[in-house]
Amino acid sequence: MERLGIAKIAKDARLPGTIMIPATSYLLSFLALKLLGTERYAHAPDHSFDPGLGLFAGLNVLPKCTAMSTYSYGLDATQVHRLQKAFVQQVYKLGYYDKSVINMDFHTIPHFGDESVFQKNWAGPQ
Repeated sequence: MERLGIAKIAKDARLPGTIMIPATSYLLSFLALKLLGTERYAHAPDHSFDPGLGLFAGLNVLPKCTAMSTYSYGLDATQVHRLQKAFVQQVYKLGYYDKSVINMDFHTIPHFGDESVFQKNWAGPQ
């Protein structure tokens, strides 16, 4: 984590922070939830009393669901782009990305074929 330089990434991306929760702590809080496989901020309270996760983020506990949602929705496209750019530049410097790495971003592919029979399974009011 130290070698990755999360604090430098947050600084280079010019992410906002508060006096109580700095930008680096917010970023590490999101990373902690991502590493645990927590898909929604609403599930963050499941981990709210884990002091290890708070320590990972540089806090005593992870921020509450409302604080994380507000922070996330408060970031604009420019800030997110700067974060992505700062992250990729940092990992490129460390040699994690080189010519042998293929970074694929998977998206769902729309299906334009025949409609499934399950789509027609409709029962009206009885």
